Amino acid sequence: MLIANQAAEALTGYSHEELHALSIEALVPHAASVQHSAHRRRFMGEPAPRRPMSTSLEITLLRKDGTELPVDISLSLIELDDNDAVVAAARDVSEQRAIQRALQEHRRLLVIANERDRVANKIRANTIHRVFGIGLSLQAASLGTDDPGM
Repeated sequence: MLIANQAAEALTGYSHEELHALSIEALVPHAASVQHSAHRRRFMGEPAPRRPMSTSLEITLLRKDGTELPVDISLSLIELDDNDAVVAAARDVSEQRAIQRALQEHRRLLVIANERDRVANKIRANTIHRVFGIGLSLQAASLGTDDPGM
């Protein structure tokens, strides 16, 4: 890494000097390293002026302490001293991801509650029809007729 700001230090847990000594791959979790290398080669081959890297990907940053932090990353290709370089802006999205998971859980529970209410209403309607039918039959029997409509 050529340049890292204080926000990068805070996100990663590395000092300014440590970040300068690291390759970007050191911040990629092992499980994503092969895929990251392919994405990186593709970006360098066909860079867009500015592109959010995590539009559909769930990207995590590997911190110094070994924990993984969900991030959104925007990449920009720049020229620096007659060489191509990439500026990466990373943003912690832990809170947003937690909110998304909570929203998905609430939606799941709402579907369950709606289905439960639908079934309960159907049972209630069937029970009312049966009780009403039994009531008419009892009324007919007490009147001594077989026709419940009388």
